Amino acid sequence: MRRPLRAWDRELRGSQMPKGVSSSRVRAEQSRALLSVTLYGCTDNCIYREQAHGIIDSWRTEERPKKIKAQLIRRLDDYDEWLGHRR
Repeated sequence: MRRPLRAWDRELRGSQMPKGVSSSRVRAEQSRALLSVTLYGCTDNCIYREQAHGIIDSWRTEERPKKIKAQLIRRLDDYDEWLGHRR
């Protein structure tokens, strides 16, 4: 049984999404990135660092990343610098 679409689901499913990409997959990727970056910054754990870089490093090639992606890129760079893990 499919759940009813909420207003923000309908907005994300509009023409903004590339064909074949679901909005839930995009949100899931960004959520995983946010979680990994946050856990890396709090714990200095190499597993979280690798997970965060695995997701976010692919975003660096985007010409104009969206606001949340740009914030996560900057945050990850800040954590790398503060924790002494420059790439």
